[in-house]
Amino acid sequence: MIEINVDFIENYKKLDNLIKDMYATKDGVTTYINEMENVSYKLRSQFVDWESTYKNLKHMRWVRNQLSHNIGAFKEEICTQNDIEWIKYFYKSLMDCDDCLTNINKAIKSTKEYNRRKLIINDNLKANDFKGESRKITFTSRIKLFLKRVFKKHSN
Repeated sequence: MIEINVDFIENYKKLDNLIKDMYATKDGVTTYINEMENVSYKLRSQFVDWESTYKNLKHMRWVRNQLSHNIGAFKEEICTQNDIEWIKYFYKSLMDCDDCLTNINKAIKSTKEYNRRKLIINDNLKANDFKGESRKITFTSRIKLFLKRVFKKHSN
């Protein structure tokens, strides 16, 4: 039995169990891969490490399957030390909430918050509030009017 294979399996199990706990699922790494596949190409293209993470996870799952399902697999060196190091790195990124899916969710929440604030400003700054002015109103002019109103209310 080659020790590096055992070390790989132990680290993979640790990662798999963490993901199972995080997602309340029985499939662990497979669930994470499936979640990655559900993200749009537009979103995933905004993250530099998306493709490498996806490919590495698929490779790690393949190595695990080779070790788990092939007879005599532990007698030959299937994985590398780099594989083990990557699993540890990815485990840490999950623990630090700095993995691909968490970063995507942070970006989505940030965009939603930005859009929510933009809607509030737009609701407060109707085009008919600009009496006698052109109907075409820039975002900057809306902000200026909004700030004038806020300061006017607080100065009274």
